[in-house]
Amino acid sequence: MPPAVGIEDWDPLHTVSDPDDYWSTSNFGEAMPGVMTPLGWTFWGPTADRATRGAFASMGALTKAEAQYPSDPRHRVANVFYGRVAGKVNFLVGIGDRLPGTTGAAVAEQVVGAMPAELTSSHTRSRYGAIALRFPYSFATINRRVRRLAAETQCWWEQGIERTAILSRFEA
Repeated sequence: MPPAVGIEDWDPLHTVSDPDDYWSTSNFGEAMPGVMTPLGWTFWGPTADRATRGAFASMGALTKAEAQYPSDPRHRVANVFYGRVAGKVNFLVGIGDRLPGTTGAAVAEQVVGAMPAELTSSHTRSRYGAIALRFPYSFATINRRVRRLAAETQCWWEQGIERTAILSRFEA
């Protein structure tokens, strides 16, 4: 349960973190550079977390429960601190430790440039069965799924743009 915060202390662009968590603006901050606005973070925050979890869940590295967007901000993959977006290095290390052919340290180094010395990489084969089952399907179908979703999004965008010229003030 997150600590209670009074409304006068609440900041939509600053998250509380556990002291043992490591965060990095590398890679995540490059995708969302500068200081976020509260409205921007409202869209980017949940989307970045869900997309990251979804990608790893689709290949079998996360359980169904782990793939869910956490209500407690301390358990999220992407967060915002003083307006700047950061990714949770602990999460990347944990994912890398579950994947065959790599380690948590290697994944952290590849994504954010380094693994903090205080973190430990502890390889496990607990998700190998799920990965062996789900990764080939995910790999074989991702191109088709992305193209289909891109076409659907393009159609939605075009219809929305056309419609803006005739929107009432209420609809706008």
